[in-house]
Amino acid sequence: MSQFNFEYPYLLAVIFLFILCAKYCKERSRAIFFPHVKTLMVQGRGGSSLLTWLKWIGIVAAVIALASPVMTKSYTN
Repeated sequence: MSQFNFEYPYLLAVIFLFILCAKYCKERSRAIFFPHVKTLMVQGRGGSSLLTWLKWIGIVAAVIALASPVMTKSYTN
């Protein structure tokens, strides 16, 4: 039996909204203004940059936090 639940599991569907938008919505301009952003944007051997990975990790972490994970372990005396 799983002791891990979400209070709002339907909010996890928002991840698919971000995936669809990343695929079909065009980016207008780069909105990041850091002095050393060129080092984050260097393409790796897998074709993905570190900046892309960090963006998706942040999005998924925020959506999981909004879904409110809770532990459902009951204690008895």
